[in-house]
Amino acid sequence: MRLAASAWLCRYGPLEAAGTAGAVAGAAAVAALGGPAAVVALAGVVGENAGFYGLAGWRAARAHRAVARADGLAGAPAARRVVRRTVLGLAAEFGPAEGLDSAFVRPALMFAATAATGHAVGGVVLGKIMADAVFYGIAALSYLGLRAHGRACPPQEATSP
Repeated sequence: MRLAASAWLCRYGPLEAAGTAGAVAGAAAVAALGGPAAVVALAGVVGENAGFYGLAGWRAARAHRAVARADGLAGAPAARRVVRRTVLGLAAEFGPAEGLDSAFVRPALMFAATAATGHAVGGVVLGKIMADAVFYGIAALSYLGLRAHGRACPPQEATSP
C-alpha cells in the first residue's frame, strides 16, 4: 500500500509546480512592495494554496465530469455530482494535512526561512520545501487510506494535467 515515486510525481508534481509558482509570485509581489517578512510569508502561503488547489480542483472536477458523463448524467444533476465529489475528495485527501499545514506549519517555516536567509523569495521556497515534507507525510497517509477503500479520485485525475 505504498505510493511509488512515479505515481507521486504524476499525481502531485503538477500541483507542486502550480503551488510553487503561486508561492513565488505572491511572495515576490509583497516583497517588491516592501512588505515585512511575516506578510511576505503569508503571501507565499496564499499564493501556493491558490495554485495548488486551483489545479487540484480543476483536475478532479474534470475526472469526475468524465465519470458522470459515462454514467449518463448531464446538466444540473451532473454538475451537482461533480462539485460534491470534487469537494469531498479534495477534503478527504488533503483536509487533515491542510488544516495543520496552512494554519501553523507552512506560515511558520516560510517566515523562519525568510527571516533566516534575508531573502524573501528564497526563504519562501526553502520554507515551502520544509513544510511540504510535513504536508505530504500526512496527505500520503490520507490518500493511501482512501485508495485502500476505493475512495480515491478516479485514475484519470492522477494522469491528466
